[in-house]
Amino acid sequence: MITLEALNGLPLDEFTATLGTIFEHSPWVPQRAAAARPFASRLDLLDAMRAVVQAAPVEEQLGLIRAHPQLGARGRKRAELTEASSREQRRAGLDACSDEEFDQLLRLNTAYVHKFSFPFILAVRGHDPNSILASMESRLNNAPEVERHTALTQIGLIGGYRLADVVASPAGAEIKAMSDRLSAAAAGQSLLREWMLAANLDLYTAPDGTLAGIQQHDPSAKSLLTGVYSDPTGILRRDGGLGPLPGIAVAQQIRQKGLVPRFNLCVLAPAGSANIDPLVPLRSLGLAPHYEVLPGKQTVTDPTHDALDPRTLERAAQTLENFLTQPPQIQE
Repeated sequence: MITLEALNGLPLDEFTATLGTIFEHSPWVPQRAAAARPFASRLDLLDAMRAVVQAAPVEEQLGLIRAHPQLGARGRKRAELTEASSREQRRAGLDACSDEEFDQLLRLNTAYVHKFSFPFILAVRGHDPNSILASMESRLNNAPEVERHTALTQIGLIGGYRLADVVASPAGAEIKAMSDRLSAAAAGQSLLREWMLAANLDLYTAPDGTLAGIQQHDPSAKSLLTGVYSDPTGILRRDGGLGPLPGIAVAQQIRQKGLVPRFNLCVLAPAGSANIDPLVPLRSLGLAPHYEVLPGKQTVTDPTHDALDPRTLERAAQTLENFLTQPPQIQE
């Protein structure tokens, strides 16, 4: 990984080369985005690159879409995949498709290309073969213009996941950037889902819509629940304001630093605005046999608070990271 600070200081050709895999075979995307440096957070950089794609002429957009490989490629086509594409498809189970699933995938791919003249694009992180096939069938009904915009949105998602694997950014800057975007978003759960997947959390959705992002290191260890707090009666409540954002940022920090926590990390994003007991949906997912939760409201919870700046958030994230990773003090 390269730090965001180091990336900001690179010459243009090195900056472009470092980010050359983020948007498939399209170095013109980071090259044009570089004009907006310095970036305060990885999300700012991602926004800049997505804006470059959206502002590009249609022919360039189509070139970017057509640079992507066919999902479920086998044989010689499989060998032609970039390392990032190969890893993403393998993680989604596409290399383990049954013959029946592969035949269906091939049929749908052929029909899709015949209709739209570009390959089917899907950010497959968080998907499996069944959900991929269902998405392909559904999107075959789209109009060409709608599908071009859908493909570019999916490419933007893929870029976000890849960027989180390449660029290390301070936790405080990322929490601030996420908070700013979440406060302006109509579809908050969609953003949270994207950020959890970018942090490489295993994602579960409870029947009530609550999201649970899991970073499991030891199945026998307790899980630290974040995004919630324990009230004086012992009931777990939504941690207002920042909610799951510190947990998502710290999950990414754990990956960036190669840390081995003594707790598993569970980042909860309860659906809706009411104070509910999030253990109900968590238990419905079979994820809460042993858990730990920080008492009282976490360090900074109000997004309108004057102290909501990257430095303050960095300290809050460091407190959570220390709790997760440092051995407990021996009591005399």
